[in-house]
Amino acid sequence: MNQGEITKAGCEDDRIGEKEEVQPTNLAPAETGEESSGDGKDVGLRRAKGREVGYRRREDNIEGRKEGRGEGRKEGRTKGREGREEETKEGGKGGKEGRKKRRKEEREGRREGRKGGRNEGRRKGREGGREGREEGGKEGTNEGKNERKKGRKEGTKASMASEIENVRRTDEPPTRASFRERNKFMVNNNLLSDVTFIVKDSDGDKEITVYAHKYVLAVGSPVFFTMFYGALATEGAQEIHLPDCDADSFKEFLSFLYCDEVCICEDTVIQLLYLAKKYMVPSLHEMAKKRLHSMINATSVFEILPLILHLDEDDLVDQCWKVIDIDTEQAINQDSFYEIERDLLEKVLERDELTIREVNLFGRVLDWAKVRQNPPESDGKESNIRDILGEKIIRLLRFSTMSFNEFTCLVSTTGVLNEKEVSAITQFYQGFCQEIPKEFCESFPRGKIFRCNRFSNVSDTEVLPRKRKWSYKRGYEDSIRFSVEASIVICGIRLFGFERASYYVELSIYHASRKSNSCRHDRDACHLPSFSTAGIFQSEEDSTSEYHGFDVLVDPPFYLKHNTDLIVQVIMQGPKSDFGEGGKMSLDCEGVRFHFENERSRNGTTAKIGQFAEIIFKTDL
Repeated sequence: MNQGEITKAGCEDDRIGEKEEVQPTNLAPAETGEESSGDGKDVGLRRAKGREVGYRRREDNIEGRKEGRGEGRKEGRTKGREGREEETKEGGKGGKEGRKKRRKEEREGRREGRKGGRNEGRRKGREGGREGREEGGKEGTNEGKNERKKGRKEGTKASMASEIENVRRTDEPPTRASFRERNKFMVNNNLLSDVTFIVKDSDGDKEITVYAHKYVLAVGSPVFFTMFYGALATEGAQEIHLPDCDADSFKEFLSFLYCDEVCICEDTVIQLLYLAKKYMVPSLHEMAKKRLHSMINATSVFEILPLILHLDEDDLVDQCWKVIDIDTEQAINQDSFYEIERDLLEKVLERDELTIREVNLFGRVLDWAKVRQNPPESDGKESNIRDILGEKIIRLLRFSTMSFNEFTCLVSTTGVLNEKEVSAITQFYQGFCQEIPKEFCESFPRGKIFRCNRFSNVSDTEVLPRKRKWSYKRGYEDSIRFSVEASIVICGIRLFGFERASYYVELSIYHASRKSNSCRHDRDACHLPSFSTAGIFQSEEDSTSEYHGFDVLVDPPFYLKHNTDLIVQVIMQGPKSDFGEGGKMSLDCEGVRFHFENERSRNGTTAKIGQFAEIIFKTDL
C-alpha cells in the first residue's frame, strides 16, 4: 500500500468516527491490532463529554427522586386528610374505626410514596448510568453506580423521615404551649391509656370505647381515686362499662377533668349532672345545675322533670313544679306531656295549685290515655279507656268542680265513669245530695291561693303603747261573720300575733247561718262546726304587711258557696298581740266581693277592729 492509499484510508476512518458519536470503548488498541484513529486529546474530550452527560443525568436522577418523594408525601397527606374528614363526618360514632382507617391509608400513601420514589430513582439512575457508560466509559459507569446507590439511599431516608413524622403526629404528644393544651391533647387518647370506658352512642345502639388515664381521673374525683388506688383497687389496665351514659356526655366529662373545659348543652346537661354527682365533682355539678335552672320553662318542664326526679335534686324539682303550677295550660299542651309515665301523671293530678279549669285538665288526661289505647303489641285490639287510666287517676279528677253542662257533654259520654258514678255525680249537681260521692274525695277547685286583708291599718309596736295591744282572756272567743258573692274555697285564716310569741289556738268554722245570738249561751242550740282545729302556733313577721302573725290552715279546704254565711270563731291563749283597725264592711279581692258582719264576740272583735287579719282562699277557675 502506497502513501496515498494509507492517507485515504485514514480519512475514511475519521469520517466513520464522526458518523458514530457513541462508539464502544471497552476494546483496547492491543485487541484491535491497531492504534485508535484519534490521538490522546480526542480521548480526553470524549471522556469530558461523557462526564458532563453523567452529571446531567445525575441531576435528572435527583430531580426524579425529589418528584417521587413529593408525590408520595402528597398522596399520603391527601389520603390522611380524607380519612380525618371521614372521621369528622362520622361525628365520633366510629372514632376508633376512623382512626384505624386513616392510619391505614396514611401507611398505604407512605408505602406508595416510597415505592414511587425508589422506582423513579432507579429508573433515572439506570438511564443516567447507561448513558454515562456509553459516553464516558468506565468512569461514567462507576459514577452512575454511585449515583444510583446514593439515590436509593436518599429516597429511603426521605420515606422513613416522612413515616416517622406521621407516627409522631398521631401517637406522640407534641410540644404544647400550656399544661391545659397538653392535657387536652390526651383526652380520649389511647397513648399511655391504662383504663377504658365502654359507653353507648347517642342512639343507644352501638358501644363506643373511650380511653382515659387513671392518674388524671383520680386527681379530679375521689370516687375514681378509691376505684384505682384504694384498698380494693385492681392493678393493670381496666375496662369499665357504663350502660347508663352516652359517649358525647362522657367525653365532655373527661374534658372537664383533664383541662377544665366543658360544653354544657341541652343534650348533655342531664348526663353531666348525673356524672358530676356520681363521681363527686362539685364544681361541674354546680355548673350543670345552673345551666339546667335556666332551661326549665313551660315548654320543656315535662322533658326535664322525669329525668331529674331520681337525681335527688330537690331545688330543681321544686322549680319544675312551680312552673307547672303557674303555667299549667301551656305545660300540659306540649307533646312531652303525653310521654310521661303513670306515676308522674298521678303526682300532677294530686296538686291543688294547678292553674287550669278541671274540664281542660280532664281533656289532656283523656288524650294521654288515648295515646296508649292501641299500642303496637296489642295486635289491633283496642283497650278500654277506663282500664288505661286506672282507678287512682280517675279518683284524682275533680268532676264536681266542673259545671253541670261540662260534665254531661264532655265527661259522662267518654266511658271513663260507669253508670253508677255518672248517676251519683248528676244527683250532686241537681241538689239531691249535699256531698260528692265518697270515692271522689276532692270537691274543691285547683288554682292559685289568694289572701283577702280586711283591715286598712295594723297596730304598730313603735307607735301604740303596750296597753293598746290585743289581749286574751281564758275561754273568751273572737268571732266574725262573712259571705261572698261568688263561690270560693277557704284554705285558711291568718291571725294576729306578736314578735317571737307562741299561742294556743282553737279555731272553728260554722257553715250554717245562725240567726240568734242566744246560741252563744246555749251550745246545744248551735250546729256542730264544719271545721275545727287546735294547736300551738309560732308568730312570724308578714313579709308584705309588716306585722306579726301566723296561718291556721284549713285542711281539707272548706267550700263556701255564694250568698252563704260563714262564721269563724277563735279562742286564743298567749301574750298580747297586734290587731287590725279600719275594717271594711265590704271589699273586692281577686274578683270576689266579700261582706263582713259583726258576730257576738266576748273578746271584742268586730267587723271594724280586732282579730282575723286575712282570709286565705282560692277562686273557682
